[in-house]
Amino acid sequence: MSTKLWKERPPGREQIELEKMFKNQEIDPRRDSPDSVKRRNDLFKDFSAPVFANHFRKTKAKLGLSATVVNYDEGPSSIPEMGGFDVRERSRTPPEIITSESKQKEQINNIRHNSAPCWTWTYTDHDKKKDFVCVAVPAVSGKKAKFSISEDGLQITIKYEWPEVMFKANELFSKSNADGRKLLMNHPKVHSFVSYLNECGVTEKSSLQGDSIIDLPKKIQRENDSWTMEKVLVSDTKMILLEFSAFQKSLMINDADTSLDF
Repeated sequence: MSTKLWKERPPGREQIELEKMFKNQEIDPRRDSPDSVKRRNDLFKDFSAPVFANHFRKTKAKLGLSATVVNYDEGPSSIPEMGGFDVRERSRTPPEIITSESKQKEQINNIRHNSAPCWTWTYTDHDKKKDFVCVAVPAVSGKKAKFSISEDGLQITIKYEWPEVMFKANELFSKSNADGRKLLMNHPKVHSFVSYLNECGVTEKSSLQGDSIIDLPKKIQRENDSWTMEKVLVSDTKMILLEFSAFQKSLMINDADTSLDF
């Protein structure tokens, strides 16, 4: 195991490089996970995943890129214990476009979220003598969603496909007039939208992917049988509920029956 230390005060080479990557927008705070950044730069390879992830999040918070909740009376306030999305920054990276030839224009993903809807919390099941981490988040689209767990177990990424209507002008504007009538394709609003998609290299057959990166309040296990995922329909909202087994407290392990009779 490496004994190399990460220096913050004064900042060492690794800390200086990490801050420079954030400031030069080589790292997208919304989309890039600590694991992906660590793999991209050999300067970070000698540090374990938990150590690098810790400094990654501290640096992101230092530069004002952590999750925030907007209170219009008091102004933005950081609430790291809520977990949730990294929502303060403005994304400069387009989503993945699964086409053989695509331009991937920067303007495609020009969006900002304040207090994105997501809850993360923990609980203890004393009968099972286990801690659990829970996530509740609305489904972005009606299509399949898939999640992955970071190597350090402190973050999950939920990937989803964009709804097909986002690429089909005839459906998107089918009832766009105030009187409910369909807009014709030669209407300037529709024509401009189609031109914009063409500039971005997007067609009706395109498949765009997005993801939500969620910080967790506690480290979770990564084994296949250590989580559950379910979908819930409440009124007109589709929800994704996730539950993960957390790394257990020493108290829980001590209280468990670890004896073996022969």
